[in-house]
Amino acid sequence: MHAKIILALFLGMTAFLAVQADHHHDHGHDDHEHEELTLEKIKEKIKDYADKTPVDQLTERVQAGRDYLLGKGARPSHLPARVDRHLSKLTAAEKQELADYLLTFLH
Repeated sequence: MHAKIILALFLGMTAFLAVQADHHHDHGHDDHEHEELTLEKIKEKIKDYADKTPVDQLTERVQAGRDYLLGKGARPSHLPARVDRHLSKLTAAEKQELADYLLTFLH
């Protein structure tokens, strides 16, 4: 149960990113849809989130985030489906890069 709470908190950040991207780009600008979030912007937001995460919770949150990025963990039902849509736009290499980036917060 504790792991589900941590996963939900970590993925809340993912949902926030998705909502921000949708809010910025869902104004009839479909031609710019590919510009929703760059890897660098995602990394900046992940860093901000990780910096605010209590050290004793960081390991579990990083693992939950890696599992979700690498397709080993499902999106919790309370998160909007658009989170999956945003992740689906990333290549496997980009998802792996973000998953590896998450590990840097454990050192």
